[in-house]
Amino acid sequence: LGKGKDGDTTLLALCAQGQLPLLLKPELWAKNHADFILIWEKVPRIYQNGLDVKAFILHANQSKLRTQSPRAQWKGPL
Repeated sequence: LGKGKDGDTTLLALCAQGQLPLLLKPELWAKNHADFILIWEKVPRIYQNGLDVKAFILHANQSKLRTQSPRAQWKGPL
């Protein structure tokens, strides 16, 4: 979210160059959902159109679940 020499944020530059979909990779955000939400809120609405952020969040949640290790040696109720 830092600003470049021209005063624009990197996020705005990504949007203007049509590269916003590069940020919508579940593996990038699987471990830190909150950061994605903070960044997404700063994306101008005009660039949000046509991007299915709800589907992305669903995929990110699924990716997060896949990266978590199962309980070690859990064999069910005693």
